Amino acid sequence: MAIAGHSAPHQAATQIGERTGEQVLGLGFYQPKGNAAMMISPLFSWLHKRKTEKAAGLDLPKSMVVAVSPTAVRIFGHRIAGYRGRGDVQEEVAARPRGEVRVV
Repeated sequence: MAIAGHSAPHQAATQIGERTGEQVLGLGFYQPKGNAAMMISPLFSWLHKRKTEKAAGLDLPKSMVVAVSPTAVRIFGHRIAGYRGRGDVQEEVAARPRGEVRVV
């Protein structure tokens, strides 16, 4: 997969490649959407989600980048800035060797 140009995917791939020292073969952006509780009460939904995530030991960012390199699948936080979707890759949240990852 060629990631070229000055688009958000190109910028993210460049930033991740610089951090990991590996070529980024592919990536995708993930931003979880709200649920039915969010429509009724955004505050309740947010508090419940935070409580559930912390109990499970998760502290996931609101926006993430999933990147595949020759050796691993990595998840980074992503800060979206501006109308054109530019942003910065934040800290690495998780990583797994590619041999341990199965797509179902």
